[in-house]
Amino acid sequence: MKKKSMTEKPLLFFIGGTGETAPLCSSLAEHGYRLLVSTATDEPLSLPDIPDITRRTGRLDLAAMTDLIRQSRSSAVICAAHPYASRVRETAIAAGSALGLPCLIYDRPGTDVANLRRMQKQEADSNKLTGIMWVESHEQAAAFIGRARGAVLITTGANNLDVYACEARRTGVRIAVRILPRAESITKARKAGIADENIISQKGPFTEKETLEHIRRFNADLLITKESGTAGGFTEKIHAARRAGIPVVVIRRPRDSFPQNVRITQFFDEVIEWITRTLAVK
Repeated sequence: MKKKSMTEKPLLFFIGGTGETAPLCSSLAEHGYRLLVSTATDEPLSLPDIPDITRRTGRLDLAAMTDLIRQSRSSAVICAAHPYASRVRETAIAAGSALGLPCLIYDRPGTDVANLRRMQKQEADSNKLTGIMWVESHEQAAAFIGRARGAVLITTGANNLDVYACEARRTGVRIAVRILPRAESITKARKAGIADENIISQKGPFTEKETLEHIRRFNADLLITKESGTAGGFTEKIHAARRAGIPVVVIRRPRDSFPQNVRITQFFDEVIEWITRTLAVK
């Protein structure tokens, strides 16, 4: 195998796919690194068209990811996958660890829960917001469907729709789903038995006004979503529900645990500092 030149820029294996991928990769490239960006789908990311950034698409299991990292002669692994993509994170850590490479998890900043609770308390007196119910799983979230008198708007993505569709059929409640405009996502919704007229196929993040329009279009009196953070438009969803006067069921982020040697950060500058220190780039 060809050895790295002493002057060759270090290559980082970067697992992305979220809105943070492009700006974070751009920043790393500006600081002297090459990147192999791996994403599960070919969703547009607005990556800069420069020689130091290469992208490949397609899902990888542990063996395939390990082989790709080895063959690319990457110096470190950075995973900036969606905060709910626990399996992807686990695979990235396992692949990097198997090759003895340093690993970092970029964890999208979450929501200011304390601020949400203050908002909830302020609105309680005026009955504008019935509540924010926090749950741990899709199954727990689906259990709230039967409480709706009208319809339920679900913005948790295309995965796990069977859970919601099954509960909707059992209770006779109409559900509407908001998913990415991809053939794969639409197929999953249809296979779950969700009619096309109950599918919103658009790419977010969505503004408060857009989410409010979706709530009103289906006369929804319950919103089910994930705690996707600021970048995922979570706060806008909460404000839209508040304006509509309906409750929200929120699925908490997975409580992933990582090995002590894996760095976790929510800040771009700490990613740069970590990789610079770890690889001793001057």
